[in-house]
Amino acid sequence: MIKAIQLIDSLHAGGAERVAVSYANALKPEILASHLCTTREEGDLKEQLNEGVGYLFLKKRSALDILAVVRLVRYCKNNQINIIHAHGSSFLTAVLAHFFSEVLKWSGTTIMGTFKQWDDCIWECFVGVLAISLRY
Repeated sequence: MIKAIQLIDSLHAGGAERVAVSYANALKPEILASHLCTTREEGDLKEQLNEGVGYLFLKKRSALDILAVVRLVRYCKNNQINIIHAHGSSFLTAVLAHFFSEVLKWSGTTIMGTFKQWDDCIWECFVGVLAISLRY
């Protein structure tokens, strides 16, 4: 049973932020639970999250904000999340959460460029990342 959380630094309108929101929304009907976590700042894209997608705002203050990592691990434990997918520079938070938890697997992506067939690309990218993350 897959329960995944997308991890992103902010929800200001940007490429990685749109990908994180799109993943969270697209996965909701496909897996048991889909969540999104913003580490540093909320933004306009929060309003684009579909109903039923879990949401957490960590209010992270520094790169090594251990209290924010503990909040993330607690949220993941309470919601039985088993995969963290980090976008962009939020990978350090995902790695730290992985070390504080016995069940969390993590993966990360940095996507650069534009895609004409965005919906197809989202699934191809996520399936590839998911396959990698399940190996660890």
